[in-house]
Amino acid sequence: MEHPIRFPPGETGAECPLPDWEKLRTIKRYRMECQLAGTRQLPPCPQIKAYRPELLEAHAEVLVNAFVNSPDLGLFPGLGSTFGCQAIMEAIVAQSSFLPGATLLAVDERQNPVASIQAMSQRQEGLIMNVGVVPSARGQGWGKKILQASLDSMARDGLAFASLEVSGGNQSALNLYRGAGFRKTRVQYLPLQDLERPDRPGFWDLPLDLW
Repeated sequence: MEHPIRFPPGETGAECPLPDWEKLRTIKRYRMECQLAGTRQLPPCPQIKAYRPELLEAHAEVLVNAFVNSPDLGLFPGLGSTFGCQAIMEAIVAQSSFLPGATLLAVDERQNPVASIQAMSQRQEGLIMNVGVVPSARGQGWGKKILQASLDSMARDGLAFASLEVSGGNQSALNLYRGAGFRKTRVQYLPLQDLERPDRPGFWDLPLDLW
């Protein structure tokens, strides 16, 4: 049975039914955590740069290229455009919990941005927001290097744990995180946005944040 949603008076004056709950499209997401105590420390790498304001656009460039055709765009559509990725970066760096030392940009020998990671903190835990490697640089170890460098920075800051979320179908990312010591601690199913009806109220209007 569908129950209509009534808009507030003066807005649209219309009614819209909720989606068919049995036909909702969802994506599996894992929460993963790792202990930072005793993690191996990589030697400094001049090709991995800690966040500075002038690098924001380069981070956004990596993200938009890294998430092209990703199923995650159904959850976080902001990753699908340069404007959206810049807004994501601006929102992250504006937080009081932002970790500039663990938010890193990797560049190749020609100084082209190839990988990005962003991080925040919550109590004694580091939160990894996004890890992206551009398609042309995959298979070269950039994801492993930039992730470990971020974890090293968190450990130096005295954080005890790091956590992240990853889509269940992203096997390469799961392998990367397992290799760095992450273990699954929770699974959840999140609703994909109704891309054909982005203005539809109700279930699809639940806040999913920009990323």
